[in-house]
Amino acid sequence: MQLKREFFKIIPDNDEQYLLLVESVINSIDENSIAVVTKTPSTYLFRISPSTTNLINSIISSLNQLHNTMHLHLSYGKSMKNSGNISFSIDI
Repeated sequence: MQLKREFFKIIPDNDEQYLLLVESVINSIDENSIAVVTKTPSTYLFRISPSTTNLINSIISSLNQLHNTMHLHLSYGKSMKNSGNISFSIDI
């Protein structure tokens, strides 16, 4: 999996660990996916492009399990199945 980071400078260790967890969850399902993480002042925006659209449900399910375990709320974007990309944000 390729993980591209945009607008990152120095980030706290906890945030780095979180990004590594998300990367490992996605990588365990689809090694050929591409993910872009964009940092804004208040959120991290994720855009994941799976290698095939068949893996969207599996990735979403695994992301939900990870974030429920950590008691974090995800805000998913609209029309993920139409565009073939998964987009979500999490508050910092």
